Amino acid sequence: MTEQQLHRWHQFLRRTKKSDSSRLLIQQRLQLQRGSISILSVVWLAFTCVGVSLIAQATDVIHRRAFVQESADSIALAAVIGGPDTARLLERRLKVSITQLDITEDGVVVKVQMGEYIGSSSASRGS
Repeated sequence: MTEQQLHRWHQFLRRTKKSDSSRLLIQQRLQLQRGSISILSVVWLAFTCVGVSLIAQATDVIHRRAFVQESADSIALAAVIGGPDTARLLERRLKVSITQLDITEDGVVVKVQMGEYIGSSSASRGS
């Protein structure tokens, strides 16, 4: 080999080594980025699941409160129209508990409970 060929061969080897190390460096960076993306995906999925769970719980609470209030309104109207027996019948059908039922000449005041939720309503007799 001539000195010039040896010099070219040496430069080729140096470039090859650099490119191999560059390739390795690029591959390592890509693997780290893939790992970061995987971790980010898991964190995003966890936040999404927690958010959906909280929304579902809040919706359930709102639904139950509305149901208890509607039940109190219905029982108050039933008591005004049909008396306490009709109110108790509706209590059993709606599966709630009447905690207060005051019937006067002017109207009715009712408090209803279902679990931890309480609703109250009043209805007056029309003239």
